[in-house]
Amino acid sequence: MLIIGILATVLLAMFGILYSLLGYNLGFRNHFIERITKEATDAGMKNESLLKGRRMYIEREDLRPVRVNLYQPQSGEILPVIFAAHGGNFIDHDADDIDGFCDRLSKKLNVNIVSISYTKIKPHVTTYPQEEIRDTIMYFRRHGREYNMDTKRFLVMGFEAGAYLMLNAETAVIQKGAVPYGTIMFDPFLDYVAVSLAQAGRHPGPVALVLSGRENDEADRYEFELRQAGIEVRTRRIPDMDPGVLLSGEAADETERLSLENFRKWMEETVNLFLYR
Repeated sequence: MLIIGILATVLLAMFGILYSLLGYNLGFRNHFIERITKEATDAGMKNESLLKGRRMYIEREDLRPVRVNLYQPQSGEILPVIFAAHGGNFIDHDADDIDGFCDRLSKKLNVNIVSISYTKIKPHVTTYPQEEIRDTIMYFRRHGREYNMDTKRFLVMGFEAGAYLMLNAETAVIQKGAVPYGTIMFDPFLDYVAVSLAQAGRHPGPVALVLSGRENDEADRYEFELRQAGIEVRTRRIPDMDPGVLLSGEAADETERLSLENFRKWMEETVNLFLYR
């Protein structure tokens, strides 16, 4: 038994050393990320000929590039920008899924939109996609003029899991001196992180919350904590409308059409309030 115990200890130690070495090896990390996300990426991407936005790849030193979709009005003016992160429970969906929504929003609000297709991985390994979002925002901060962007005047926007990732990436870019004019969150995934940021007085604001009829027990508490922290909050509840209608822009009946039209007016008012106050 003693020999078996010693052998097991040695094997476990060897495994730990190997895992640590590979974990800190950039090439292995990139290969691992590439492998586990390929299936989700292939399933989510549109044929480029059907894409309304302009597909781009943001290069990063020693790291895999970040795929984004760029939406720009045709005016040629220097305009503000919204950075968007899609939903999908961390492991699903793609920036291409909100292609039509971003295209309509860009044209309606006369703003640039950068929709980020972050890496889909397990929820407990969220730092990598947060880094992708952070690096994308900082890239456009450096190169904004090349894209007719006023990147000092920007908002961040996220859907479900994307809202959670965007919030964490947002706190990182603030530390680098890039402060957004506001945060827009659609049915955000919420845990202790968001609430703790508010309680600690470190949550960026103002915040716009769009909440559907989905079960989201943390949303009311989150809104309360934001207000307690003195952060301006604009909340839009749409329990009578499927969130998919917001993204597709296609209403099934007159009731949905009116709800969609009212939501669009609210979005326009919110974005203009945040960007041009």
